[in-house]
Amino acid sequence: MDTNDKIYEVFLKYKLFNGKSTLLQLDSSLDLFNLLSELVYLNNPSQETSKKLLNTILQREKSWWKPEKFVKSICNVLAKDNFILEEIKDISQLNYSDVSDWAYLSALYPIMSNKVKKQIIQQLQNIHKSIDYISIAKIYNEYGVPIFNLEVLDRYLSSIKKQEIFYTHLLLEVRKDQRCKSVHARIDDIIIDSEYLKFIQNPQDYTNYAYIEPEWLLFCNEPDFKKIIKIDIVNKKVKSSFETEWFGDRLKKIFLLYA
Repeated sequence: MDTNDKIYEVFLKYKLFNGKSTLLQLDSSLDLFNLLSELVYLNNPSQETSKKLLNTILQREKSWWKPEKFVKSICNVLAKDNFILEEIKDISQLNYSDVSDWAYLSALYPIMSNKVKKQIIQQLQNIHKSIDYISIAKIYNEYGVPIFNLEVLDRYLSSIKKQEIFYTHLLLEVRKDQRCKSVHARIDDIIIDSEYLKFIQNPQDYTNYAYIEPEWLLFCNEPDFKKIIKIDIVNKKVKSSFETEWFGDRLKKIFLLYA
């Protein structure tokens, strides 16, 4: 029996095509879905098997839990071949449950038609007030859905804290994304007022050394890191952070690798 058949056999054996497995508790079902996700990732099942697995999830009732990690692993396989699930003509066919299924909708996004992609983006933008900024970042960064419009951006900005460098850094990725061009001018304004964003855009030309925080160096490439770390005030801050900051171990590894 090949891998394709084995994956589908497990799916049938544990009745994972139902909303609730009759053989497993919810936590066990989640563990099994996570295992199947890894199998899909490692083995790249055929398009036929991938479609069969995905169709069983699409047929679940709205109120039933959707294993988004499993769905994402299948959709990633299908998307490699530029596959589009033409049978889905409208977002209503996805049987989603509003806010709780934001990750499920995001996972399906790559294999939908342009019409349904637009509907998914609109739905996610409509529910943005009900999900936190971490989820908004995930939708964009991990699922590749261009969720940002001005309203979503303002909500995102009002939630992130200045020390949360990753979530601020993500704005530069959005600025380069032509799918999100409606927010580019707003991000340009934000960059003007942000020392960190001015720094990370061009670290070697940034001269306000007193403003540089150790965490800023986490996203520097090797040449930039090597030049910045030679600045005495920065060097002292970085070394001090190894023992005092939550990111200290991570920064220390980069320091030992590059410095």
